[in-house]
Amino acid sequence: METTCCFCGQKIDERYANNPWPVRKDGVCCDDCNVDLVVYARLRMYKNQPWRRLYTCVEIYDKENDMVWGEYDNEKDAKSDMKIWHLDGYELRWVACEVVNETYFAFAYAQTKKELKKKIEEHNKQLVW
Repeated sequence: METTCCFCGQKIDERYANNPWPVRKDGVCCDDCNVDLVVYARLRMYKNQPWRRLYTCVEIYDKENDMVWGEYDNEKDAKSDMKIWHLDGYELRWVACEVVNETYFAFAYAQTKKELKKKIEEHNKQLVW
């Protein structure tokens, strides 16, 4: 039976899937994500070192072409660039990423910072640590 990796979405045979704990409570992951994320997280747990960071930013997003034009630390700079470059068909969106082993995984997108905070809280309820 075929399933998908809970991190990258790659299709995998369920017989060869890996347990994503401690990064996720449920689902399965592919071999690449197991090596890059899960094994690393388990090793860090044993050393009592933090291994997960949260990163949020604002993107200028071209919805029509499904493409990110730029990434910013704050909304003010993003809006300023949208004016300067006349990016009328583009929109701002907030993004939340987990940074694990210097790899960024976007897990939530929202139109406002408040909406993103709710999505982060929902996401954290599914994690084990």
